[in-house]
Amino acid sequence: MASPKEASHSIEIAGRNNKPLRRCTLPLTSGCNPWNGGEIYGTPDNNSLTLLKNYYTLYPEDADRVVLNIKGATRLGLQPDGSPDYTLGERGRIDLFECARRDPKVPLKETLGALAELVDEGKIGGVALCEVSANTIREAAKITRIVAVEVELSLWSTEPLTNGIAEACFELNIPIIASVTLPLEALLEPIAENPCSYSPIGRGMFTGQIKSLEDIPQGDVRKILPRFQPQNFGTNMKLVRELEKIAQNEKVHSGSIDVSLGSKPVKQ
Repeated sequence: MASPKEASHSIEIAGRNNKPLRRCTLPLTSGCNPWNGGEIYGTPDNNSLTLLKNYYTLYPEDADRVVLNIKGATRLGLQPDGSPDYTLGERGRIDLFECARRDPKVPLKETLGALAELVDEGKIGGVALCEVSANTIREAAKITRIVAVEVELSLWSTEPLTNGIAEACFELNIPIIASVTLPLEALLEPIAENPCSYSPIGRGMFTGQIKSLEDIPQGDVRKILPRFQPQNFGTNMKLVRELEKIAQNEKVHSGSIDVSLGSKPVKQ
């Protein structure tokens, strides 16, 4: 299994339909084998895991090439469910597994203890965390080995650098995962022409994909995010244009500047 540090920038698979899957081979051919998905990406019957099952049916030889990180233990409506019975569902081989959110109703020791059992059984390679506080990271590290923490980290979202998360991860030698989101539709087109980002490239704003509110499809989750509301979007685009000026001076893509934020070690 590749180290979580090698997976710091990963391809995130959000399966939304049953279009041909051959574009999913593109990240592997370009050397990007860490894939990041979740049960929360889609419906219970059509999400990252069902997409991957279909993909591996077509390309079984790729199953051993992919370093797979999956977010789960979350019911519809992004409701955390850290109970062992739900966490221990049958999911096949997964390299890293994260509870998408901490469940305040279930003791962390109970949730992580169940996942640690899966590690011992060889069903998952390691236990990771997602969208948690610095206190939770330290608490979790006392229960079992935490191999990674996933957060949104970009020029829009620098909070992990100041709210104690980066500091806690540095102290405990836990890598931070910032994953580039490519929904299935994006993988069905040339990647360079159709990026759709979660982090670290600003959900599409830093890559030039989103230049107006009309560029955001109906039903897209970005429609409800404050960053993309009419009263904020114009101001944010002014900042993006300043970033583009810096990129032009450096002769690089504007998205590359933002990605470099998450790829450099945190200095204390």
